[in-house]
Amino acid sequence: MNFTTDLLKYIFRIIFFRKKAIILENDDFLINNLANLLNYLTEDSFNYDILFYSKEKYQTVKKSYKDYVVIEKDKIINNPSKFLSKRKKKMKKQLKIENYLINKFIVLKSYEFFLQILRKEIHKIYSLSSVIANYAKEIKEQQKLNISKIKEVLKAKDKTNEYNPYIDYLIEIAKNYFGANLPYIFSTVINSI
Repeated sequence: MNFTTDLLKYIFRIIFFRKKAIILENDDFLINNLANLLNYLTEDSFNYDILFYSKEKYQTVKKSYKDYVVIEKDKIINNPSKFLSKRKKKMKKQLKIENYLINKFIVLKSYEFFLQILRKEIHKIYSLSSVIANYAKEIKEQQKLNISKIKEVLKAKDKTNEYNPYIDYLIEIAKNYFGANLPYIFSTVINSI
């Protein structure tokens, strides 16, 4: 398939952070392949609001979609609230996780194996960020959260520590996708993140 890695990274960011988007593409074959890919990768996990339009069709309806992120190939056409800004420090850190997610699997020789592993990783991100969101609902509103406690909760769910490199990312997904109220997270141990 002719999708750039940047486009896939943008799409994952849009899905994980529950943003609305339009992908501009004139090739129906590519649109169908990308739609099928996203449906497969997010089945039983993330929901998303991504529309596909040709450039011509988008020009006729764009006033209705001012709050949508709009992407054409790897070019960002509309970026409300600068959601995809690579200049923000937080964004740069999160893009490293998305780079890791894509690049970790892109080297695999088998496309089918790549998709299976990527789907499993997306489901794991969904599951772990959901655990964080549910934990946030269980605690008292005034109670402060700390990274160590969140790690304990995640370790009970996921016996490996594979979430450690991207625990901040999971917390951001819990906030943005699941709407978790996580305002008071602090680290009780130096370098616990």
